[in-house]
Amino acid sequence: RKRDLLPLSSIFTRFIMWRNGFKEETMWVQSSKGDAKIKVYIMRPIKASPAPLPLVILFHGGGMVEGSAMDAAMPLCGVLGAFKHRAVLASVEYRLAPKHKFPAAIEDCIDATTALFASAESLGCDPKNISVGGMSAGGCLAAVLHRHCPANNMQLRFCAIFCP
Repeated sequence: RKRDLLPLSSIFTRFIMWRNGFKEETMWVQSSKGDAKIKVYIMRPIKASPAPLPLVILFHGGGMVEGSAMDAAMPLCGVLGAFKHRAVLASVEYRLAPKHKFPAAIEDCIDATTALFASAESLGCDPKNISVGGMSAGGCLAAVLHRHCPANNMQLRFCAIFCP
């Protein structure tokens, strides 16, 4: 029964994003091992300023066995208006266990974050103002990226971990 609700939450998330002045784009990232394509939802302000915007990369919760990238945006839906079109949000659809063995989720998040860093300017984002965040298992993934990025010449501005 839970799977029946996911499309409804996704529709609700998209409506709230649209209501708060954000549009959704999709970016596909090839995994570093070449065995998967990773879907990244980009939520861009419709009325964005011409200046480069901060980029916030989100990772969803669900114990790395359930959930979706749109779930990561759900807690922020009520807050999206507070951004007042001053940030771009990216939510990563990483592969889930048990279908995909550990550390597939971590590898996907690293690959997506690396690609987002490389594409920051073309996305209209400031490459020196990129943050990561997540709730529950997504918080764990954000913590992993917080450790991984500086060691790989990617400087994060901030790491937000909710309910780790």
